Amino acid sequence: MVLPPFPRSLPLPKIAKDAARASKRIGQGLFQPIEPQTLSHLLGFPNMEVRQFYIEEQAGKRYLHLECDHQYDAAMCPRCQQTAVSGYDHKKRSVRHLDVFGMRTIIHFDKRRFDCEVCGKPFSEGLSWIDARRRQTRAYEEHIYEQVKKHPVNM
Repeated sequence: MVLPPFPRSLPLPKIAKDAARASKRIGQGLFQPIEPQTLSHLLGFPNMEVRQFYIEEQAGKRYLHLECDHQYDAAMCPRCQQTAVSGYDHKKRSVRHLDVFGMRTIIHFDKRRFDCEVCGKPFSEGLSWIDARRRQTRAYEEHIYEQVKKHPVNM
């Protein structure tokens, strides 16, 4: 889902200093309908769809578990850039993401492996929102990096 750009014919609104003024600032025509891929889009997971969620509480902390499925049954070979559809393996994977509604968020999805029909080599599917062999999303890593820059630890 691609959000449409702000209409150029309207003057850009000033950002309200408090939420109470937002209803006057945002016209009804600017709101987007909720679709199955909306949550995936807002979270920054292209080609994934959030299917289910579970809220868990442990030691006084709340966790939001989001189970995601791949939107497509194919993947692009990193060597020859051709589409591969013959997947032969998958395993469950979980990674940490940015907090959502004040809850620590864990993303669950299948890590898939494919055989490339063109170059004949196997490969693991790459996802744009997570680096290989990482336990957290890029967005979460960037958030932690920014926090460290703001509040450096003196050693």
